[in-house]
This record gives sequence, C-alpha cells and structure tokens, in this order.
Amino acid sequence: MLINGGSGGVGLHSIQIARHIVGDTGTVVATCSSKNFQLVKENGANDAIDYTSVNLTKYLAESYADKPFDLIVDAVGSFDLFKECSPFLNPMGCYVMVGGPIPSGLREFISTAWNLFAAMFLPRILGGVPRRFQMMLTNPTKENVSAVGKLVDEKAVKTILDSEWPFDNHGIEEAYTRIMSHRARGKIVVKVV
Repeated sequence: MLINGGSGGVGLHSIQIARHIVGDTGTVVATCSSKNFQLVKENGANDAIDYTSVNLTKYLAESYADKPFDLIVDAVGSFDLFKECSPFLNPMGCYVMVGGPIPSGLREFISTAWNLFAAMFLPRILGGVPRRFQMMLTNPTKENVSAVGKLVDEKAVKTILDSEWPFDNHGIEEAYTRIMSHRARGKIVVKVV
C-alpha cells in the first residue's frame, strides 16, 4: 500500500490502519519530506519516499513496477499522481483520494471538477486511466465511529497532534493557515472549551 502525504493527520492514520490490516508481512510505503521519515516509520511505514528530492511518479514506476501496490491512498489530492499510476498500481488495485485540492478561483474549480469527472467516469478506451478511482468522504455512521474507536482501544491507531489552537478568531485563523500550509505533522486541533 502507498500513502501519499504520509506525515499529515489523514496520512498518519492511514499508515497505522494499513499496518493493522496488512500485519507484519505487508508493505506500507509513504511519501513525505525527509524531515518526516522517522515519524512515518515510527507509525508503521516500511519505507518513506522524499517527494521533494525525486520525480515521484518516475521513481515509483522504476521502483515498484515489479511489485505494484494493491492500494494507493492519496491524502494530498494529486490528480497528477493518479494519471501516472498505471505502472505502479496493480490493474485490480484502487486509487483512493481522501479529500482533494481546494480550488481558489473559477479556473481552478473547473480544472478540479474536470479532473474528478475524468478520474471517475472517463473510460480507458477514451484516454482515461486504466485503474479504479474512488473519492473517499467521511461518513460518520455509528458503525464507522465504533470501528475507529475499536482500533484506538486496541492501540492500533493513535492520534499524533501537530498543534492546538484556542477557539477564537486568531486561533481559528492560525489553525486554518497551518492546515493550508500542507506542512502539518499530524492533526490540528481547535480547542472548544
């Protein structure tokens, strides 16, 4: 399994859940900057790839073509990675995007909408990517919350806290700025008292 964006809040949880599912025999690989290698490995990744020092899709195609991933969880929202995933994602595998890019204008909105439409509905014969794509959105059902709670109780998943902010204008602005920096190392909390 590959986790793109392994050092963020979603990425770290994904690594831990993946490790729980695949056990000691499975392989979990994460992308992050080199300063976060230790963090992602401590949380269950077998290997970490510094996305800042390599051409990520080329590196993955060269390194994992022989043994492609069965699942890619993209916590960054990279349509470019999805478009190039065929050499390193098993033909029966799935690319799961958790969240996605936040468009900041009309042009970016149209581009994001087109990329999402193409990823989900453009068939291979018309130039689409020959891999299954799924967009993951949180569905806080009782069953889902209980399943996550069980993983926490079993100590299979722990939350890594990046920062905590007060519930006031300044705190909320700072928390949002930290989230949008894409440099958080774990979850960002706004404390409501």
